[in-house]
Amino acid sequence: MRSFRYLAAIAACLSSFGCNVSTVQPLHSPDAAIYDPGLVGTWSMENGAVSLSISREENGYAIVVKSRDQSASYSAKLLELGGQRFCDCRSTKPTGPDAVPVHHVFRVTIDQDELRVGIAEPSNVKTALAKDPARAEYVTNEGRFVLTGSTAEVQTFFREYGRDIFMKELKFRRR
Repeated sequence: MRSFRYLAAIAACLSSFGCNVSTVQPLHSPDAAIYDPGLVGTWSMENGAVSLSISREENGYAIVVKSRDQSASYSAKLLELGGQRFCDCRSTKPTGPDAVPVHHVFRVTIDQDELRVGIAEPSNVKTALAKDPARAEYVTNEGRFVLTGSTAEVQTFFREYGRDIFMKELKFRRR
């Protein structure tokens, strides 16, 4: 049961109704996507309840999120903005909430055998958007934010406010 809760939390973060900040347009652009071989591998939460299998795919990564009894697949791009790395994820099998084709954004930090996945705090996203409402167009749904601007506009938003909005982190260790 516990593994289901962890997978549900990660899957919720990766779904358009659970991720606290998503974008209609991709966060990555062809000139901004990067590749880091250190991201490739199998990562597990300390208690082993959830794992991420990350492999290289053409122009990005394939990510499979697994618990003991469920899995979900995503295609992802890694990019660097303002000295931070972000992962732009999109479901490869859109169903349910993922049927809405949005890009889920996370901050990622790799430190040898530790992967930290930053999840946006809704109150921090709201504060950042209130600082300059013209900076990023968005809609909200049940307290979650979907940025509707162009790729260049959402890149500017994350470059400027990424340090302020991604406060919660999920930690994974390389297996």
